[in-house]
Parts: sequence; C-alpha cells; structure tokens
Amino acid sequence: MTRRPLVLHLFNHPETYGEFSHKAGKRYSDFKEILKEIEAETDRVCGANKGISMHPILLKIYSPKVSQLRNIATGATSATRGAEWCFFFCELQ
Repeated sequence: MTRRPLVLHLFNHPETYGEFSHKAGKRYSDFKEILKEIEAETDRVCGANKGISMHPILLKIYSPKVSQLRNIATGATSATRGAEWCFFFCELQ
C-alpha cells in the first residue's frame, strides 16, 4: 500500500528530469534521488512510523521518451516499489 497518493505527470520534453511541487524549481536529473525524495517527503508528512496521509505528492517527469500522461496512485492501491520504480526511471535515462 502507498502511504501517500502520488500524482505523476509525464511531459514529452527534450531534457530528462523530474520536479516536485514541494520543491518548486529544483530539477532532479538522477532518478535515484527522486526515489529518495519520495521517501523523505512521505516520512516528513506521515512520520517514520508508517503513518498515512491523503495529501498527495505531486511529481512531474520531463523526458523525450514519454508521452503526455497523468497517473494517480492512491493510497488504496498497491505501490510500485523498489526495483520496479528503478526500472521505470532507469528506462527514462
């Protein structure tokens, strides 16, 4: 289960990077750092004791390898985790 919803916007763009709404203007070109930021922001809002929140994390991914898309992973669905996220982000680089 996800501890927070994730709203993921994909944009077709010549450069590859990600941006979070809670860190406006900061570009993440290393997708391992994006994974760390998702975990850190979840812990910041929910606490490290596995609490949950309905306040979503908003993430925009820009890449020439994606089509325009918006996906919402709610707290009621199983989460893409670990190696699956790494596979997704590594394919973008």
